[in-house]
Amino acid sequence: MNPPQTTRPEDRVSIGTKLAYGAGGMATLFLGHLPKNLATPIFVVTMGLSPSVVGFAMLVFRFYEALINPLTGWISDNTRSRWGRRRPYLFVGSILSGLFLPLMWFVSPGWSPHAQIAWFVCTGLVLYTVCSVFAMPYESLNLELTPDYNERTSVTSYKAFFQKIAFMIVGWAWFITQLPYFTDPVTGKHDALAGARALSVVVGLAIIGVGLLPAFFVKERFYGAVVKQAKISLGRSLKLTFGNKPFLLLSLMTVFFACSYYLSNFVQFYLRLYYVTKGDQALAAKIEGVQATLTMILGVASIPCFAWLAKRIGKTWTLMFGMALTLLGMVAKWWTYNPEYPWLSMVNAIILAPSLTGIWQIIPAMTADICDHDELRTGERREGAFASIFSLIVKVSFTLGLVLAGPLVEWCGLNVADGVNQTAATIITMRIADAIIPSALLIIAMLLLYRYPLSPGRMREIRADLETRRGVI
Repeated sequence: MNPPQTTRPEDRVSIGTKLAYGAGGMATLFLGHLPKNLATPIFVVTMGLSPSVVGFAMLVFRFYEALINPLTGWISDNTRSRWGRRRPYLFVGSILSGLFLPLMWFVSPGWSPHAQIAWFVCTGLVLYTVCSVFAMPYESLNLELTPDYNERTSVTSYKAFFQKIAFMIVGWAWFITQLPYFTDPVTGKHDALAGARALSVVVGLAIIGVGLLPAFFVKERFYGAVVKQAKISLGRSLKLTFGNKPFLLLSLMTVFFACSYYLSNFVQFYLRLYYVTKGDQALAAKIEGVQATLTMILGVASIPCFAWLAKRIGKTWTLMFGMALTLLGMVAKWWTYNPEYPWLSMVNAIILAPSLTGIWQIIPAMTADICDHDELRTGERREGAFASIFSLIVKVSFTLGLVLAGPLVEWCGLNVADGVNQTAATIITMRIADAIIPSALLIIAMLLLYRYPLSPGRMREIRADLETRRGVI
């Protein structure tokens, strides 16, 4: 095991820059998770659409986003402007994303199911087009803020902190839509859709506010060297990116990990609603919100711990530890999901909060290392290519987990129209599927991670070779 590496003073990123960049992470989390977290409560539970149909609808626009991300990343890599490669898109993308987010929830309950799904898909396509304009340059910027192995983890730690705050807010989203304040002015009945509209407007304004911070206050470290670099075609960029073996290994590992987590997360929604809380939406939403708060607190507390651990034992083994903890949390649901003690399900948040925080804190820092490895191999800086392709991998994994979840719960026998009256066979089958399938996928991810080659020692060698070739940046 290599001793901890000392960060050079010139490689340190200022606190102000870390805060400005980290705050922008709230925008990407809101855009990625709020539609996902509200889609099932609003379109399935409230409006009565099929889980499979809603899952397929989300597949359409998330698959579309995954396809356009490499394009926006490539455009960002090849941009040459007085403001840099990333900042113009951060400015425009944050404003458009905040304005378009609320559109998804201005669907009418009086429309036909086909019209409701069409609205959902069309507004999703628009939203994730402008989201990509912001998110890809934002993620690319993370990969070029510092050349130091450990300082990269520090930068992602600030991002993780702000995203935990945003995740807590998203975790309360369903509960907020259940507040008695939101009622139909005609019938006087509760109107969860009105709650979703109000919440999305507030969150949209927040996206604009935090999204503009990195556009104004974060400097692009490598831009001075990149302006001398010839522009690269999209085809060549994709070929070189997919030809990077450490990147392929990290990406494949992420596919299995993300698919495992998202599949478990979606099945968990139905188990908590129809099994743990016996159909009590208000209680289920409240548990979800309290869990989100607990997750935020524990997640924030774990950020410096994972940063310290990565410095001591390296990012690979730190990530392995996080995955092992995640596996424990998934298996524990077999005992903690108990209808006699619904709040016992919070135990899983205690286990998963630190692990998931650490995993998404470390993976972006590993991607930055891969950019150095790629520069040594190709002589080019293409942060946008790696950020966008990796985003595509995560989005496809998320979508795969979502699409599998709908048919899986229906195969288990779930019928939303039956509400709390699900059969005992349906519940036990869902619980078995939730315990076995995500765990198996996660174990495969851990086996792939074991083969990842970029250790701290190897990264020191790569940096020395790069600085010998093109000097210090």
